[in-house]
This record gives sequence, structure tokens and C-alpha cells, in this order.
Amino acid sequence: MKKYGYVARDLAGAQIKGFAQAANSNEVLNQLREQGLTPISVKDISKKGAAKARQKGHRKRIKSADLAALCWQLATMLEGGIPITTALDIISEDTDNAQLQSILKEISEKVKKGQPVSECVAEYPKVFNRLCCAMILAGETGGNLAKAIGKLAEYFENRDKLAKKVKGAMAYPIFVLSFIIIIVIFIMAFIVP
Repeated sequence: MKKYGYVARDLAGAQIKGFAQAANSNEVLNQLREQGLTPISVKDISKKGAAKARQKGHRKRIKSADLAALCWQLATMLEGGIPITTALDIISEDTDNAQLQSILKEISEKVKKGQPVSECVAEYPKVFNRLCCAMILAGETGGNLAKAIGKLAEYFENRDKLAKKVKGAMAYPIFVLSFIIIIVIFIMAFIVP
């Protein structure tokens, strides 16, 4: 089996990127179509290419979009009956962000030793905030971890959308302020003297 990277669109038109394992690219295309996705591109990812992508992502900080993708994948795997340690190992292999990859491997090792997931996640407060830790603890206590992680995925996705909206809203005022400063400097330098 080879590993393929794909780009597809869902029914709403949103672009989805991901990875799949199959014997050839036609199998990946069939899998995507069965999931109701429209394939855009499918590429064979060699081990060297994946290693380069991971090295590139080594210094990246972990964004809300990365955490949303992690939570969606984890929730889906848990709902499918995959043990959490196996799910964490699979996701850590597929992620491009080296920092997130190492954190997931460490969490997986600690869970294998018998430590609760909520305690493992709480050891990384810069990545997983207090709400995230509390939701995972509630999911563990209530016996529905997959649903709790699904809610976290929605939270991180909404947080990412809000951050993008704020950046978009701030672009125009910053442009206007910069333009005013340039005009004032021009007037003070060339017209006033």
C-alpha cells in the first residue's frame, strides 16, 4: 500500500486536504467519491517527501485549524471503534506539524502506560487550553469521549473562523491609518517647508 495526499471538495464546496492509503490512485479516487467528496488532485507521497514536509513544519506553531483537524480525525476514529492510542499514533504519522507530531506521540506513550488522556493533555497548556482539558475530562468521565472531542473540533474551527474574520476586518483600518501617516509625512517634508 502507498500513501497518497489528496485535495477534494465536499458538497458545500469547502476544500478538504488529507491522506489515504491505497494500492493505487484510482482506489483513492473511489474512496473519496464514496465519501461524497469531489476529488481535485491525488498525489503519491514518498517517504522522502513526507520527511521534508515534517522538517519544514518543525518550527510552525500549532494553529486552531490544526487542532480542529486533529479533533475531527480523533473523534471520527473513536466513533469508528479504534482505540485512542492507535488513533493518536495514526494521526501523529499523518500530521505535517512536527511539534504537534511529537506531542501526540508523547501523549500516546503516556496513555499506553495507563495515564488518563485528560491528564496527558493538561501537561501541554500552551497547545491545549483549559477548556480543551475540561471537555476531554468530561468526555472521559461521562464515557463519551468521541462526542466531547467532536465538540472541541467545532470550537477550534469556530475560533479559527473568528480569527480570520478579525484579521480581515482589521486590514482596512490599518491600510487607511498607514496612508494617513504617509500623507502627513509627505506634507511635513515637502509642502510645509
